[in-house]
Amino acid sequence: MILDNTLSRQGQLTAVEDKSGAGRSFSAGQMVTELADAVEAELAEMAQADPLATLSEAARLERLARTLAEHAAAAATRAGMSWSDIGTAYGISRQAAHQRFARHVRRLSKAGPDGTQRRRPLQIG
Repeated sequence: MILDNTLSRQGQLTAVEDKSGAGRSFSAGQMVTELADAVEAELAEMAQADPLATLSEAARLERLARTLAEHAAAAATRAGMSWSDIGTAYGISRQAAHQRFARHVRRLSKAGPDGTQRRRPLQIG
């Protein structure tokens, strides 16, 4: 499957299923689900042929997923969601969500839009 990652005005992504250019539109959420299923199947096959390469790729995906979850938790708190809401979405308790994400939310809230640390204004006097 070849992905055209440009979003249409309706927030749709297109996956081109063959060389003829035939494709279908997905929402971003549907695309993530399709990709996750494809990655899972590919890694299961890959594990039989090259377990160490599979382990390396799985570790890379785990780091990516952790970073994405941290950013999503920070966005959720900025949007006014509670730790209970965040925990439910992540499949853990409110307390576990707070323990898991609070320090990352604090760190990310101090970062600028590009992810770099914001500088504090110089105070003299």
